[in-house]
Amino acid sequence: MKSKILGMIAIFSLIVMLPGLVLAMEFDRTKRHYIDGVNEIRLNVLTENKTKVSFILDDNGNLALINRKNLDTILTFKPFTPNVYDARYSVCKVETKNPKKVLFEVNAEDPSGYNIGYWLVGEYKGKWVTYLSTDNLMKMGYNPNKAHVIQPSDTDGNYVMTIYGSQPPYYDEDIKEMIEPEPPEMRIQLFWDPKAEWFGMRKVNIRSHTRIGIDYE
Repeated sequence: MKSKILGMIAIFSLIVMLPGLVLAMEFDRTKRHYIDGVNEIRLNVLTENKTKVSFILDDNGNLALINRKNLDTILTFKPFTPNVYDARYSVCKVETKNPKKVLFEVNAEDPSGYNIGYWLVGEYKGKWVTYLSTDNLMKMGYNPNKAHVIQPSDTDGNYVMTIYGSQPPYYDEDIKEMIEPEPPEMRIQLFWDPKAEWFGMRKVNIRSHTRIGIDYE
């Protein structure tokens, strides 16, 4: 009888707690778009402020996010390595749930394919902000003086950045498989902190995140 009563109390406690349950943010990345000095990335997105935006290269060769209505520059993305010519940018739209947001993931690479800049931007209370950049990654152990490749993924709704050294994974056409010459240096998971109303980061075990779904373009 006593165990039955305790079981009923546990069930009642669970029911009481459920209304206050905070769901984790879910991420959904779309296809990556590349810009190489010729192509303009036009993303017809109605953001939280109902703004249509485009990504273009400015006169200095840096990627710029512009308002398509008045052509004003909203944000500029400058590589942390100066005087890099023929930098390659990629842009990926990221949609989230809990809460609902529209973000843009921007990655800059040198001609060898190594990272020279990384940003996650979006609107916050009506203003465009940079939620994440390589400055934040440096605080987690990212070394800009070493060659790195950053590969984000949204497997199972989680946003995880896998950071490789000089030998990132590649696809072997002969055996039709991904080859990982060396393990990643670190994996960093992004999450939404409802109290701070901002993104937080935490390191995850190098082998705890499946490589299925990682964008190897």
